[in-house]
Amino acid sequence: MGTIISTVFYTGVLFLLPIASFILTKIGIIDASFLKKYRRHAIVVILILSAVITPPDILSQIVVSIPIIGLYETAILIAKRVSKKNEIES
Repeated sequence: MGTIISTVFYTGVLFLLPIASFILTKIGIIDASFLKKYRRHAIVVILILSAVITPPDILSQIVVSIPIIGLYETAILIAKRVSKKNEIES
C-alpha cells in the first residue's frame, strides 16, 4: 500500500511541472531555450525519479516516465508562449 501511495503522490507532484514552468518563465528565471538546452539532463532525471518512485519493474517505470516526459515537452511549449507574450507586452 505504501508503494502505491508514494507512486501516486510523487507522480501527482511531477504533473505540476507545466505550472511551475509557467510561473518560473513569467518571473524570468527560465525560458524555453534553457529547457531545450537541458532536455537530455531532464530526461535522465525523470527516468531516475520514476525508477525510485515505482516498484522494481521496468513496465511501471515506463508507464510513469512517458507522461512526465510529455509534460516536460508541454512545459517547453508553455515557456515559449509565455516568452512571446512577455516580448509583446514589453
